[in-house]
Parts: sequence; C-alpha cells; structure tokens
Amino acid sequence: MSTKDAISHYAEALRLNPDCITAHHDLAIALGKLGRFDESATHVADVVRLQPGSAEARIGLAVALAREGQFQDAASQAAEALRREPNNQTARRLLNELAISSAARPGRR
Repeated sequence: MSTKDAISHYAEALRLNPDCITAHHDLAIALGKLGRFDESATHVADVVRLQPGSAEARIGLAVALAREGQFQDAASQAAEALRREPNNQTARRLLNELAISSAARPGRR
C-alpha cells in the first residue's frame, strides 16, 4: 500500500471513529513521510489529547512541533514527557537537543 493510500485508509478510519488513537498515530506518521508536518502535528496532538499521560505521545508531538519550527512548544512537550517519566532518555535527549538548537538560532540567548 502506498503512503497516499494509507492516508486515505486512516482518514476513513477516523471518519468512522474520530477517537481512534492508532489511526491518529499512523496517519501522523504517513503525513510526516510526505513532509506534511503541520497535518502530522495535528494528529499527534490528538493522540496526546486522547492519552494525556503518555510520555511517548508527548515526545512524538515535540518532534512534530520542532519540524514545524515551533521550538518552544516542542520543548514544553518534551519537558512534560520528562516530568511524567523522569528516566525517559529519549525525552531528556530531545529536550537537550532543543535547548542546543534554541541557543544556536540568531536572536536567542
């Protein structure tokens, strides 16, 4: 199945069940593969809405937001993931990378 076909499949699944976490997750991945990061971020945000306690979902949202250039929001999501799971090395690494990226951008201290 092509990525475009998968997107149609997941969109139909969400039409039938708008709260299907798996469909939001998989649609976000498929959209990201096509570079449609803003749409991808929307579906990852839906996963966070449906699973607010999931550090993994918040890490995914942080990555999606960073791809959109929303570094402060991305850092907030990564920090929340780390707050929920203090030993989560992926969240810690992402938060560090976002801090480094933020410091390297012009106009930032």
